[in-house]
Amino acid sequence: MMVAILFCTPLHSLYAEELPYLLRDTAVRMSSSKPFEQDVIVTAYYSPLPRQCAYVMGDLASDIYLNGRGTNGADGTPVYPGMAAAPPTYPFGTRLVLPGIGSFTVHDRGSAIQEGTGASLQVHRLDLWVGTGEEGLSRALEFGVQRMRAVVYPIGSERPAESIDLSALEAPVKVLEPYLMDDVTILDCGAMLAFGHVLEAQIVDELDAYHFLPALNLREREEELSFFTGDLQV
Repeated sequence: MMVAILFCTPLHSLYAEELPYLLRDTAVRMSSSKPFEQDVIVTAYYSPLPRQCAYVMGDLASDIYLNGRGTNGADGTPVYPGMAAAPPTYPFGTRLVLPGIGSFTVHDRGSAIQEGTGASLQVHRLDLWVGTGEEGLSRALEFGVQRMRAVVYPIGSERPAESIDLSALEAPVKVLEPYLMDDVTILDCGAMLAFGHVLEAQIVDELDAYHFLPALNLREREEELSFFTGDLQV
């Protein structure tokens, strides 16, 4: 008898306490001047450069295809420490505070950077820009996939200044070893990380050769490519 009553009970009665949260519209919350907390899954992306000692997809062109050219966010802002990609419901300029990491501003998008669906409805995706070249790649790999509770500051709200120190995010050269180019050792890669490997002018000239590639975000094909193999950090 109890089973019959349970299955006949309306959904809104079973989940009366959860529905207000599940049905809360992000756009409505963004229109408020009040900050709010949001569960997020955070990943990281970087800007590939010519002549790296390692590429996660095997070469520069493929890493550009995966990450984008890494020069500007979707709103045209040049990449910089503190830039984040967020779902389309997060207006450009929205400020995000991530515990233990820093505060970021939304300037970028990504096809996989969306609000959750199904069982993950309450969790949104974020992607952080973490640098260029081998250092950026190693930092993105080491960062992995992390779940946390962010504080979201809509445009117009009182909010903290951007604050992120990329050097505080570890970039161990060892994580590059599975992706080393042919005839390159991990010691070579360490030297490149320490001293740099090409002049900025050369980088710009060589990147121009790849202008025809679509600017896709690192997260766009992560499930297909299994880019991150570590456990989810919580």
